[in-house]
Amino acid sequence: MFSHPRIQLEPALKKLDSIALTIIKTFVMTNTDLQSIFQILSKVSFIPVEEINSETDIFEDLNVDSLGMVETLVELEKHFGLVLKPGLVTRDDIQTPEKILQLVVNTSKALS
Repeated sequence: MFSHPRIQLEPALKKLDSIALTIIKTFVMTNTDLQSIFQILSKVSFIPVEEINSETDIFEDLNVDSLGMVETLVELEKHFGLVLKPGLVTRDDIQTPEKILQLVVNTSKALS
């Protein structure tokens, strides 16, 4: 019995296409989410969004205090549809926009 190599590869190619699409969607969503986080931090800190990047220390560079931390969590909850308990989120969890993004992604996965 003859088996065509293309036919045998079809399931693997479909799987690779699916993985590639997931990676692209994740990158686009992550980049969009990071921009949203910059907007939220700008709103909370009154610092122009152009001065915020993924490694900005929100406490040192943006002067966010404990009240600002809670306000940031509330804004993140509203924007991303999450439930973030202030007592369970540490200062280190949200020290930079990149860390905030990780918190959002991990919390979103936990809700899925």
